[in-house]
Amino acid sequence: MRQTANIVNPLCLAVCANLYASACSNSDSEIHAVEAPLTAASSVAADEEIAPVVGCDGASLLERTTDPTQRGAWAVGQRTVTIGRLNSVEVLYPAKPKSEVGKSALQYDLRAFLPQSEQSKVPDAEATLVSADTYRDLPLDEAHGPYPAIIFAHGTGAYRVSSLSTLAMWASRGFVVLAADHPGVYLADQLAANGCGQLAPPADVSGDINAEISALRSATGALAFLAGRIDLQRLGLAGHSSGAVEIARVGNTPGVQSVVTLAGTSAVNTSSSLRSALFIGGLSDKVMPYAPGTFGVGSVLYPGSVTAAYQTTGSFAPLNKRLIGIGDAGHLNLTDMCQPNLQGSSAIQAALDHGVCGVDSIAPLADCGAIQRQSALDIVNVSSALVFEEALHCRERNALIAALPGHYTDIAEYQPQP
Repeated sequence: MRQTANIVNPLCLAVCANLYASACSNSDSEIHAVEAPLTAASSVAADEEIAPVVGCDGASLLERTTDPTQRGAWAVGQRTVTIGRLNSVEVLYPAKPKSEVGKSALQYDLRAFLPQSEQSKVPDAEATLVSADTYRDLPLDEAHGPYPAIIFAHGTGAYRVSSLSTLAMWASRGFVVLAADHPGVYLADQLAANGCGQLAPPADVSGDINAEISALRSATGALAFLAGRIDLQRLGLAGHSSGAVEIARVGNTPGVQSVVTLAGTSAVNTSSSLRSALFIGGLSDKVMPYAPGTFGVGSVLYPGSVTAAYQTTGSFAPLNKRLIGIGDAGHLNLTDMCQPNLQGSSAIQAALDHGVCGVDSIAPLADCGAIQRQSALDIVNVSSALVFEEALHCRERNALIAALPGHYTDIAEYQPQP
C-alpha cells in the first residue's frame, strides 16, 4: 500500500451486512446461523492488487496495493467455539486465498439471539438477516502470519455478531478476531431477566475477556488450528457501549497494544506496552453521550462521555490517542444493529410488534441517528482497521488516518494526540 495522505476510490465497503430475499424457515426449534443462498466467486482483490509486506518482527503479511478503505487481502473464515462459560464465541480469521470460491457465505437470523421460547413469535417475513461475506471452516492461511488477535466485547442487549461487518473487516486484513455472547449481558439473557421471568447468569465481561486471551495462548481443542499462528505479544481489544467500558478497564492487560472503544465513556487503563487508543462516538448518541456535560440513557451506570474518556486516558510515548466524532450518528450506528429487515423495521421494533417478552427494557438503547447507515459503518470499519494495523502490524498509517476526515464528510471531529 502506498503511504499517502490521499485516500482514493470512495467505495462502499464490501463488508456491509447484506439482506437476502429469502428468510430461514421458522420452527419451534432454535434458530441458528444458516448459509446464504449466494456463493462466492472471490471475496478479495485480484492477485495483481495484493502484495506481500513485512509486519512486526518479520511477520509475513499481505496488503492491497490500491484502495485502503476496502476489505483486505484475505477471505474470511469463521468458526464457532466454546471457551469456558462462553457457549458461543465466533472466531474470524484470515483464510487461505481463494478457499472461499464456490462456498456459501454465512448468514445470521437475528431471531436466534432471542430467548428460545420467543423466537417463533417474529414471523419469517419480518426476520432480520445479516451477513458479512464470511465462510464456515475455511482453512487458515498458514503461509503467512503470525497474526495478531483482537477480542471484541458487545454492549448490553447485543450479541456476538452485532458488529459482524467490523469483525470481518479486521479478519480480512490479517487479524484473528474473537467475539462472544457474554452471559448476563447479551440479548437473550437481558430479555430473560427483564420481562421473561427467567434467571440470567451474572455478568463478568472482564473475566470473559481474560478467558478468551488464555484460550488463545493455549490454542488447544477447537482453537488448535491457531497454534503457532498467533502473535501473542500483540493483542487488540475493542468493544461497543458497555463492552467498550469493559475493554477499557482491562486495557493494561499484558500483551495488549491497541484499544478501540465505540461509544465508550471510560478512560482506558494504560500500560507501558499500549501503543494506540482510538475513541469513536456518535454526536447524536442518546445512550452514551459524546460531549462532556451531557447525559444519556446509559449515564446512570456509565457516567462520563466519549470525549472525556479520550481526554482522561493517560498520554505518554509511544501511545497514540485519537478521537473521532461522527455527525448525526446515534448509539447503534457504530454497529450493524441499525440494519432494517425487509419491511424496513429494526429487529427490536419487530420484536416489540410481536410481543417478545422483555424487549421494552432494552428499547431505549435502540438509538439510530439520522446518518446514512453505511456511512457510519465505513468510518468505524476503516479507522479501526488502520489503527490496528499501525499498532499490531507495525505499518505506517498515520497519514492515512489523518486523511480520513477529508474522505468521510460525516466525520465531524477528529483529534489526534500526540
